[in-house]
Amino acid sequence: MRQQYKSLRLKRFEAKVKGERVASLETMVQDVAAMADALSEQIAAEEQRTKVVDAKRPDYSMLALNASARRTKLMASLVELRASLDAAKREQAAAEAGVRDLEFTLETSAVSQRGTRATQSDARSGLGRPTPPSGSREA
Repeated sequence: MRQQYKSLRLKRFEAKVKGERVASLETMVQDVAAMADALSEQIAAEEQRTKVVDAKRPDYSMLALNASARRTKLMASLVELRASLDAAKREQAAAEAGVRDLEFTLETSAVSQRGTRATQSDARSGLGRPTPPSGSREA
């Protein structure tokens, strides 16, 4: 029984760690998305300032070109982060399900052990005897 409680604590710890990883990845996704949005705004402001919006033109802003390249890399990273986040969420859900299953198993075994102990103590004290129906006399 003691080993089962150790297993439960371990499972809870693992679920907690997986939850923290999910939270960390969610924060990273938000941060990277915010950076990509900021770069998009920077590109738009630079294009408006120079009045050149075609990146293929020779007089297109170098600042806008570099920002666009960084934004492209950020968007690729964002796709990978979202995939990692989805996988981490699935792992967290599996870990939490494992905790619930182990808790249920421990509760079930604890209840059955209490029932067994109660039945044994009732048998020892004589409480486990069937009572005669009312109105009848026991000799």
